[in-house]
Amino acid sequence: MVNWEALISVVLGVIMRKCICRFHEAGLVVMEFVSVFESALRSSGIVFWQPEFVFTGLG
Repeated sequence: MVNWEALISVVLGVIMRKCICRFHEAGLVVMEFVSVFESALRSSGIVFWQPEFVFTGLG
């Protein structure tokens, strides 16, 4: 006799792993695109933003 609870658990585990893997790959592609886009904007001179570093001292 098949244990349906175990079977459903295994099937859902496989489905979730595949979904998470696809989301992970899509996230990597988006991060790469944002990095290239930001580099292009900075090198073109359109964006003049630079992070500020404020040092308040040691005491």
